[in-house]
Amino acid sequence: MKRPLKPEERRLWDLVAGTVKGKAPDDAQVSKVTPKTLKKTRFGKRAPLPDPVPEADFHVPEDPAWTALAKSIRPDRAPPKPKAPPKTATAAAPLLLAAEDLKALQAPKRATRSGYDPIEPGRKRRISRERDPLEARLDLHGLDQDRARPTLEAFLRRASEEGYRSVLVITGKGKTGTGVLRRYVPEWLGAPHLSDIVAGVSQADRHHGGEGALYVALKKRG
Repeated sequence: MKRPLKPEERRLWDLVAGTVKGKAPDDAQVSKVTPKTLKKTRFGKRAPLPDPVPEADFHVPEDPAWTALAKSIRPDRAPPKPKAPPKTATAAAPLLLAAEDLKALQAPKRATRSGYDPIEPGRKRRISRERDPLEARLDLHGLDQDRARPTLEAFLRRASEEGYRSVLVITGKGKTGTGVLRRYVPEWLGAPHLSDIVAGVSQADRHHGGEGALYVALKKRG
């Protein structure tokens, strides 16, 4: 029959049991405490403690399936960085114009003509066949540039005032076929300040002078 623990024995057992994990107090451990060890404890000497019970060594055998699964696991990718908000286009600074510049932009521009327009083919054919008669002729032979140009412009304005619709201007071919007037008269006829008079210019047919003469169609007066 087991005897009950004395208070001193209980205290020592609790001390020993605290060093052993997973063990509940039972009477089997009490037999390790003897009167001899108890006597040493009363005089201040600590009794030798029983060897601690080693903790259970839990070993899980390797499972090939588990090992393969563990190797196949990869850490998740780092979350993508938030995209920077798109840059909004800054409004362009308003263009400030002076009042006179604004008026110049709004004012309709008058079309200017450089060079001359050819006479419409049907009209030229009628002039050549004199169905539209040549109502006046100007011969510039013997005139230099300084005299020829003002003479030509005065002739055209007088013809327009008279209501003529087609005239013939003779320039001549020049000695080598490259006469000065032959080259410059078409440019003069295409001047912007004559655009209200001249409708078109074309080289005359042979029976009217050929390369040394020009048909000039005039605009109808309003």
